[in-house]
Amino acid sequence: MKKKRPELYRNEIKSYIVRAGMTMSEVVDFLADEYGWSSSVPNLSGKLKRGSLRYGEAVELADALGLDFVPRRIEGYDISNTQGTLSVASMVVAIDGQPARSQYRHYRIKTVIGANDFASMAEVIHRRFTRGERERLEAVKNGVVPDGFADLPDLVLIDGGPEQLRFAQESIHEVPMEKYPAMFGLAKRLEEIYLPDRDDPIRLDEHSEALRLIQRVRDEAHRFAITFHRDKRSKSQVASALDNIKGIGEKRKTALLKTFKSVSRIRQ
Repeated sequence: MKKKRPELYRNEIKSYIVRAGMTMSEVVDFLADEYGWSSSVPNLSGKLKRGSLRYGEAVELADALGLDFVPRRIEGYDISNTQGTLSVASMVVAIDGQPARSQYRHYRIKTVIGANDFASMAEVIHRRFTRGERERLEAVKNGVVPDGFADLPDLVLIDGGPEQLRFAQESIHEVPMEKYPAMFGLAKRLEEIYLPDRDDPIRLDEHSEALRLIQRVRDEAHRFAITFHRDKRSKSQVASALDNIKGIGEKRKTALLKTFKSVSRIRQ
């Protein structure tokens, strides 16, 4: 009788490749024998290979950061603004090394005036983990597996150096939590890693798998933040232009923007 078929990317399965040194064909044969997976499943070997590589990156990252666990869920945060105006933030998520785009979030900075990325980061971290811990506790109380915002990260990447990291650390520890995630900063100029309890930065080899993983998360956080900021700036410029057109009130302005998308189209 075959054993119950597990999820394809469970760490136990990936460890056969990463730790036991099994070849792809050996893993496929193992899955077929133990769990009834067919070697004819489309791209099974390719999926396993990609999964093992992502897991290998996470294993290497855990070693580089001195973690006693392999991070499953990594969240990356970045701030974007134009000379302190229209400040926004991004939260991106990687689960088992793969982007989980449905769980990405944008934030509009609410409490910070002017260009202050440190305080903006602190605000976002506080908001995310206050809500996340509340929803996690509700899920546990209701006997369900925490998901979405209630699924808290094992590891948090802050885009920036020691000061950004310090503000984020102070902010998250203002939130009462059962368990705090590990956190580090990644400064882009030299790709230096900063840890809360270490003064000197860590520099990984440029060909390191761990570096590739955190660069992907950091770059995705930057892309997601700047795209949202540009969208907000564009809408702000359009709204400003409409303010100068006589006879258009707030309701009419909202309706026009919704229909025509731009001032030039309205003027046509």
